[in-house]
Amino acid sequence: MSDEEDDENVSFRMTVHSSKCFVINLTKNSAIRTLTSVVEATKNDPSKLWIAEYAWRKNYKQTTVAGALVNRFKEREENCRVDIIECFTRLLSYTVSAASSGVLVLASSSTMDDAYGAVVVDLRSNVSSAIVKACERQLNAKKGGDRSTVEADKLLKECKERRVAVLPHGESFQALRYENDGEICVVQGPITKPRQVDDEMVQRIANNLMIPKLGCAVICHGLVSASHLNGELGEVRDMKRSGTGIRLAVHFEKKGVKSALVKPENLRIAFELPDEVV
Repeated sequence: MSDEEDDENVSFRMTVHSSKCFVINLTKNSAIRTLTSVVEATKNDPSKLWIAEYAWRKNYKQTTVAGALVNRFKEREENCRVDIIECFTRLLSYTVSAASSGVLVLASSSTMDDAYGAVVVDLRSNVSSAIVKACERQLNAKKGGDRSTVEADKLLKECKERRVAVLPHGESFQALRYENDGEICVVQGPITKPRQVDDEMVQRIANNLMIPKLGCAVICHGLVSASHLNGELGEVRDMKRSGTGIRLAVHFEKKGVKSALVKPENLRIAFELPDEVV
């Protein structure tokens, strides 16, 4: 039996750890329901689903729950594929919420020393590129069903969403685009939990009245002492307050470029991301 045929077998296994290891054979639908229940049960702190590795198939490399879900985006059965993407979207949403509340930190291995004992989830470095590629592949698939296309499009938008805190109250908004050469940003919100999009309003906010939130993709500009960072793409990983104001900890995508603390006014939201950063 080939690997491809084995992928389509009606069952797959995963190893879970409690007091000891168990190998559980589940049908695909039962397995997806089980994983969805696990995601719901850990929604306040889903960090283990990103970092704890399990053997989900015999003789295969161990992977995390998040990684296993992404790997199964290629599932051929339409209903299963939709449920898998929907389950992962839910996990991603809970993870972002947990990071916003300080339960975990979205960061890479290069910023672990700054986490002060907090659980660090290396979201972008580990799985983000795989998520985007899998979603785009699904959207371009000739045999992809309508439900899969809708779920993949929703997940892709979730990954690329840009959220900002608008002063003076710090309410959360989704940034849509810049106007007037970056002096004005068009935003939508305020965003509530659960989100009520129909109740949100589109507003135009001065760029100096908003702060990119954790996970927001940004580009440095206007730096003098660190001019080599101008034009570099990065992601906001933390916010530091001091007597001199607010600094955002930015982790840069290009290899070899160290993370830096940058003033909000020296950051522009990156609405268009390159396919690959080298």
